[in-house]
Amino acid sequence: MKISTATDNLLLPIIDTYNVFGSEYFVNQLYSEIEYYKDDVFDMHKLELKNLSKDTDLSSVKLLKNNDIDCYDFEIDYDLFNKDLINILDNNFISEFVHTINNLFDSDVILEYNVDEELDSPREYNFRTDRVFLDLVFDENKLSLLFDYFEKNILKTKEFDEYLTNNYTSYDGFMSFVENNPTDFFNNAKQFKIEFEIMLGLIFHYVCNYNSFKDIEEGINSYQWQFIEYAHSELYINEYATLNDEFYYTLEELQEIVNENIDGNQLVIF
Repeated sequence: MKISTATDNLLLPIIDTYNVFGSEYFVNQLYSEIEYYKDDVFDMHKLELKNLSKDTDLSSVKLLKNNDIDCYDFEIDYDLFNKDLINILDNNFISEFVHTINNLFDSDVILEYNVDEELDSPREYNFRTDRVFLDLVFDENKLSLLFDYFEKNILKTKEFDEYLTNNYTSYDGFMSFVENNPTDFFNNAKQFKIEFEIMLGLIFHYVCNYNSFKDIEEGINSYQWQFIEYAHSELYINEYATLNDEFYYTLEELQEIVNENIDGNQLVIF
């Protein structure tokens, strides 16, 4: 049996591009990159400019005009950044989810999974942020293991009742599509409605929380930040941020500099 779901339904890390890319960490990394351009790179480019000759292939030369640069002068390749984020999510967090579920029962309850390569972004960010869709293929003969485990360890706990009330009760400005009564929730889960996907996520976090539902919401939030911190350790701003072409000499400008300042075979402008 195949279930198509999304990371937020499974309570897995959401691709929060604001928290990951717009965080203070990356902003500081970008500023550091700017300082690098302002100092070392610009000085190096001045030397390269000085060493241009009549024989230099100027079409392959890219040199900065000046070091008056700030954050807004960079172009960001968000498509590549999002692709790399999804790979991190897939290879480290979704794979961990599948392994944890299967390892719990010492059996391949989840036979395989496939992660969509595209980021799903909402039109407006009022109620959710970016997420990733994926397919989970289950061994139908082993699904009872999931239901039995959930019913025995989570369903009747006070913490689970409170979790449903806190997260899936409708109020002004929010319409819940998930049952907030434990019995109704479980009945829907057994019919493979959205509650089934949430149930999988809760089992995963229950196991990761040392078989406890205490502080489960804190654990879910902590897992989200683990993803962000891991992304920070793996991704570097200079792989996605490039300066606009206006900050570099054009081919015509370089040719003019060479023609006007050449003395023999050496530039004399410095």
